[in-house]
Amino acid sequence: MGTAPLVSAVVVTHNSRETVGECLSSLLRQAGSIAPGKLEVLVVDNASSDGTRDLVLSSFPQVALGGCRRNLGYSRALNLGVARARGRFLILANADLVFEEGFLEAALAFLRSSEEVGVVGPLVLTPEGKPYPSARPFPSLAVAVGHGLLGLLFPENPFTRRYRVSPNLSGPSEVGWVSGACMVVRREAIEDVGGLDEGFFMYGEDVDLCLRVRRAGWKVVFFPGARVVHLGGSSAARYPLRMGLEHGVSLARLVGKEYSRGWGRLMAPLLKAAALGWGVAAGMKSWIGARCSAST
Repeated sequence: MGTAPLVSAVVVTHNSRETVGECLSSLLRQAGSIAPGKLEVLVVDNASSDGTRDLVLSSFPQVALGGCRRNLGYSRALNLGVARARGRFLILANADLVFEEGFLEAALAFLRSSEEVGVVGPLVLTPEGKPYPSARPFPSLAVAVGHGLLGLLFPENPFTRRYRVSPNLSGPSEVGWVSGACMVVRREAIEDVGGLDEGFFMYGEDVDLCLRVRRAGWKVVFFPGARVVHLGGSSAARYPLRMGLEHGVSLARLVGKEYSRGWGRLMAPLLKAAALGWGVAAGMKSWIGARCSAST
């Protein structure tokens, strides 16, 4: 096996041929910022049918490729990759990202100087260069209910504004959770909590992981000194209704785990139903928007 790498990047793919090449190229360019052989890259392919695996095999022989015969979901695929990874620090990422120059060097320097930090979320940018909502506080029960009921129809309501408060872009700040699209994790932290909850097929796994990491005594920090560009979820764009439903299911699971005490226990069934309804409504909204765009 040789000397263990310092950093292991686990990239999950599913029909990601359009973006995975740029993602891996930008990630591998980061290797020069640390000692030779200290970055390993692992791709876990969730049963792609668009040639993703062939592209990775032919164009990136230095990348370790593993695959699944069926789509196991994001959390389970990440856990499979983490189980094979040997690095002290882990980059967990979607395949539709571009890592900006200096990402790895900045993230590692920050983690090495902050031993109490377990999870770091980088600044995520849209292709147009605008900040993507990738770090937020964990909402109180009242804020969660208000945002869920009013967020889709009245996005400027006070509950949604409170939930979507933007973190400080001028420096690192402790937050409730960071986006699972890209996070840098200290191995000890993710091992402390037993990895990602595989009950989350897609969405919600990031919130759940960050909550459990914080309860284990680690900090979750948004760090704008490390930057990535989010090209956009191709799977979500192709299947808006399915992705909306998955979002709702994940929200319902999160509600069941986090609001199961006190008043939350009494309201849990209603909150779960509301979460499922929200997911279906969000999927319908995306589907209608895509149909309208296609017809113009």
